[in-house]
Amino acid sequence: MKRRFISGLLAGMMAVSLLAGLPEPVKVSAETVSGMENANFDFEDGLTGWDTTGTVTEETSGAQGGSKYVHLEDSKR
Repeated sequence: MKRRFISGLLAGMMAVSLLAGLPEPVKVSAETVSGMENANFDFEDGLTGWDTTGTVTEETSGAQGGSKYVHLEDSKR
């Protein structure tokens, strides 16, 4: 009798602890953003030939493609 009582008590305590530890349902939200899939960023716009050499800097690396703009940034920032 005592063994059955303790087993029942432990089973009840485990059920309560399991149910008390359940997390809330995960809430997910998403935002749709409109954009161009195939933007043509023209990095060669200012080139006059492939024999041109020089250093590309952050200030001279920009390219415009419709409403998008891309440029190099220092990765150490």
